[in-house]
Amino acid sequence: MDVLEVITNIAKSKGFSVEVKDNRVEIGVGEENVPIKLVATLRDQELELKIAVEDLEDYIEDLKDSGEDYKNIIIEYLDDLKNIARYIISEITSRGIKVVNKIRESELDIMDALEESEE
Repeated sequence: MDVLEVITNIAKSKGFSVEVKDNRVEIGVGEENVPIKLVATLRDQELELKIAVEDLEDYIEDLKDSGEDYKNIIIEYLDDLKNIARYIISEITSRGIKVVNKIRESELDIMDALEESEE
């Protein structure tokens, strides 16, 4: 079983949405309109993990307008993606593949966006 297939199976078994594009897998929290995804990109024998966001400010504004606790919702999504990333890292490193973990950098960017939304 190849690496992207392993990642896809792990994510699906935990209830995440999965989209495979060439050499990467995008993992979402299940709801289609959530612009926060875990992205696993395979290059040679190295896997890069990061959290990608798209139009986060608009999404935050939509949540705020609906009266939802947008900050906790987004933090929950992040936690879910970080948890699945731990499973993936464990499985992939046990197969001898190096993992470059850029999740923390992505997480800090999202937290900055949440702080800016409060201003």
